[in-house]
Amino acid sequence: MNTFTFSGNLVEDATRETTGIGSTGFQRTRLAFKVINNSGWGENARKLAIVCHLHGRRAESAKLADTLRKGLKVMVTGEIVSALIAGTGKSRRPELTVDVRDFEFIAKEGDAVKGADE
Repeated sequence: MNTFTFSGNLVEDATRETTGIGSTGFQRTRLAFKVINNSGWGENARKLAIVCHLHGRRAESAKLADTLRKGLKVMVTGEIVSALIAGTGKSRRPELTVDVRDFEFIAKEGDAVKGADE
């Protein structure tokens, strides 16, 4: 397993996606959100966009979906999944995707940190 831990800000509100009935006979729900991770300083500053997918019961939580809003700072741990998405024309480009195992909200000045499972 390729475990990846990073922090950053959500660049858009989380969206809940429900797929059709799979081979197991159940609908699958996932919560998707994109995090921008900044690394380096000055001339060496880089921004990395990471698409995060949360599966299972936590993905079905309406409260969590409403909480994950643009600008929120989070720390995420999960498994790296390679994905190719449509680019311009017929080309495809790689996109860094993480299946989220755990995440935490990062506190702003004086706020308490709340875990994903609370």
